Amino acid sequence: MAHYNPCDTQSQRYAPWQPAVMPHLPYQHWQALNQDTAFFCDLHADAPAFLRSLKQAQLVSQASQELNLQLTAQGSKTRIIIGGDCFDKGPSTLALLRMINHLIKLKPDTVLLAGNHDIRFLAGLLALKKIHDPLQGHFFARMGKKAISLLAEIYQEKGEHPNPVHKAYFVDEYWRKSFKTSAKTKLPKQLISREIQQLDLKQRSMKKAWLKRFDHCQQLDHAISWAHDLFIKPDGEFYPFFRKLKLLHIEGSYLFSHAGIDDTLANLIHQGQLAQINLVFQQKLHQAQLFDIYYGALGNAFRTKYRAYDWPFSAKGAQQLKAKHIFALVNGHRHHLNGQQLLVRNGLLNFECDTQLNCHCRAKDNMQSPGWSVTIFHQDGSVSAQSSDHAHLKLFQPYNWIDYHGQNNTYLRA
Repeated sequence: MAHYNPCDTQSQRYAPWQPAVMPHLPYQHWQALNQDTAFFCDLHADAPAFLRSLKQAQLVSQASQELNLQLTAQGSKTRIIIGGDCFDKGPSTLALLRMINHLIKLKPDTVLLAGNHDIRFLAGLLALKKIHDPLQGHFFARMGKKAISLLAEIYQEKGEHPNPVHKAYFVDEYWRKSFKTSAKTKLPKQLISREIQQLDLKQRSMKKAWLKRFDHCQQLDHAISWAHDLFIKPDGEFYPFFRKLKLLHIEGSYLFSHAGIDDTLANLIHQGQLAQINLVFQQKLHQAQLFDIYYGALGNAFRTKYRAYDWPFSAKGAQQLKAKHIFALVNGHRHHLNGQQLLVRNGLLNFECDTQLNCHCRAKDNMQSPGWSVTIFHQDGSVSAQSSDHAHLKLFQPYNWIDYHGQNNTYLRA
């Protein structure tokens, strides 16, 4: 597929990309990006899909391998954002995380955003030290069956642990009663009931899954102890992954997150508190304040689908973002089968970039071709989206540029 060159649009095969109704945005205040920025998301344990995506974006050489990436000239000067959900579903979480570790050594400015699957796995491990806390002891069981694949992968690689002190913990009826009592001042009654129902389903599926993947519960405990060493211990191979996670990231007029935004976080951004949001998120992770992270406004940024029970995002929140010259939301989380999608949400552009990359989910959806995708936010203000599931490059051009002098651009409304 041809790759978009913003200075040579005539020679490229592309499909114009814009929402059904273009929102009124003050383009004269649009903030340019300092560098081209490539957004990848929802990689879900599929390192080959990530490698294909990097190659299609021409950020690494065609000879690159998962643990031997060779940055191109374009790759060296392009910001890379990995938009969350590196865990679960795909063939190998460990392979993907090792590939990301390798990429970060080559490009230390790579941005990692927190996804719900990522945080759910970490919370599950951290909760094993909080099993007597009714608000937090359930997070191991809440990981559900998807976590078993990673634990089995770890056990297959590591074998028996020399000191398997961390053991699986499943909740009982006593927890349900305690959770209702403890959460009633923190969550709406309807949401508490829904959470208990969800947990029951996830716990049952998790038990069935581990019985299929492990011969006995002791093997599961060995895997959990190895997982603790890999992810929780400061000298663990993947400890830096979670320490590097951000909740939100802003480049130019684009707000990047895994899932979305709400009025509470929009208000904090309006007050200039973006760095504080990410700092508090990291502090709460380090302190294992799992309930506050997962059910609060912080968790909404990696969990929301803008449902009735999610934290609300209103026109007021959108207006506060616009006042800070943020005019577009960029996220994954909600997958699409026909490439990236461009929507409007409360008067803001919303680039949804999850294209169902991992091979297992693609097989279930009868998607025949190997998955790859990349969304690139260019310095000139345009956005190009490529994927294995759309015949042409999608190109969003909010302006016609009338002057170009190095980094000094002047735009008019298209």
